[in-house]
Amino acid sequence: MNLSWYIARRYLVSKKRTNAVNWITRISMLGVAVCTAALFIILSVFNGFEGLLLNLYGAFDPDIRIRPATGKVFSTDSLDVSALRHDDRVIHFSQVLEEKAILRYREREYVATIRGVDTSFRGLTGLDSLMWQGRFFRADDDQDLAVLGKGVSYYLGLGLQDMYNPLFLYIPKPGATMSTRPEDAFRINGLFPIGIFSVQSDFDGEYVLVPISFMRGTLGASQTTVSALEFRCTSDKAMEELHAQLKKDLGPDYIVENRYELHSVFYKVMQTEKWAVFAIFAFIVLIATFNLIGSITMLLLEKRQDISTFQSMGAQGSTIRRIFFVEGLLINGVGAVAGLLFGIVLCWGQMTFGWVRLGADGAFIIDAYPVAMKVTDALYTLLMVLVIGSLAAYLPVRQLGKNS
Repeated sequence: MNLSWYIARRYLVSKKRTNAVNWITRISMLGVAVCTAALFIILSVFNGFEGLLLNLYGAFDPDIRIRPATGKVFSTDSLDVSALRHDDRVIHFSQVLEEKAILRYREREYVATIRGVDTSFRGLTGLDSLMWQGRFFRADDDQDLAVLGKGVSYYLGLGLQDMYNPLFLYIPKPGATMSTRPEDAFRINGLFPIGIFSVQSDFDGEYVLVPISFMRGTLGASQTTVSALEFRCTSDKAMEELHAQLKKDLGPDYIVENRYELHSVFYKVMQTEKWAVFAIFAFIVLIATFNLIGSITMLLLEKRQDISTFQSMGAQGSTIRRIFFVEGLLINGVGAVAGLLFGIVLCWGQMTFGWVRLGADGAFIIDAYPVAMKVTDALYTLLMVLVIGSLAAYLPVRQLGKNS
C-alpha cells in the first residue's frame, strides 16, 4: 500500500488528541453526505416527473408525426403509404385530418380542435385505457359519432345520456366572409358523443375525436387528404432510425417530428430546471466543503509533531502534503459515497413503497411522488462532489507547502 494512503487512512480512523478535530471531521463527512443524497434524490424526482409527463403526452401523441411544411393538409398520393405502414419498425400507423371548429350544444358554445382519425388511432395511443366514460368508435359504427375530451365535455355541459340533442359542429368555409346569413360562412354538421376520454388537461380541453371519413365529408376533402401521418414504433432505437430516414427521404416539403420534438419547449424547460438545480446544489456543496478545509487545517495543527518526525526521517515536502491531501480525499469520498448510497436507498423505498404521498386521495393521477433513478445522475453527482472536495482538500495542503 502507498505510504501516503496508509498514513492518511490511519489518521482517518484513529482518534484525534483534540476532540474538536473528531467532531469537525464527522461534520465534514455528514455535510458532504447530506448534500450528495439530497442532490441525487432531487434529480431522481425530476426524472420521475419527466417520465410521468412523457407517459401522459405519449398516451395521445405518436412516436413520429409527418406533416406538410406549408399549408394544413397534403395528399397521401405523394407518399408510399403502403411501405410506411408495413415498415418493420412500425407497429401502429394512423392517418389524421384535423381542423378548428366551433362546437354548439344547446345554448353553450366552445372552440375546439376536431381531429379525424381512423380506427388504428386507438392502438397507436392506447386510448381504450384512457376512456373516462363510454367507448371509442369502431369501424362498423355510424360515421357521425364523437369522442370528447373531458374538458370539452365539462365546458359544454354535455354527457352521454342525452342522445336526442346532437353536438353541432361549425367549421369555417375557406375564403368565406360574414354576411347577413352567418351560417353561410360555415360548414355545419351534427355529432353524437359516445365516449369521453381523460389524458391530460391540455388534451382534454382541446380535442374532439371523430372518424376521419366524417371529417373528410364535412370538409369536402378527398379520401387521400390528411393533416398528418402518425407512427408508433417498436422501440426508441427504431424511432430514431425511422425519424432520421424519413427526414432524409422526404426532404424540405414535409416536417418530420419525433415525440421529443413535438414538445421541444417542455423538454428544454425540464432539462433547464434540472441542471439549474444541479448548479445550485454544486454551490451548496462548495459551501459545505468549508468544513473539510477546517478539518484538514486543524489536523495539520494537531499533527505538527508528526510532520517534524516525517521530516527528520527524510520525508520530502511533497510526500507530507500528499498525506494530508489524501486525508481530505478520504473524508470527502467517504461522505460522498455514503450519501449516494443513502440517496439510492431512499429513492428505492419511494419507488417501492411510496413513502411520501401527494395527499388529497383521488385528486392526482398518482398517489406518491414519482422517482426514477439514472446511472448518469449518480455519476454526475459523485463526480461533482469529488471534484469540489478535491479542490477543498488542496487549499490547506498548499498552504502547508508555503509555510514549510
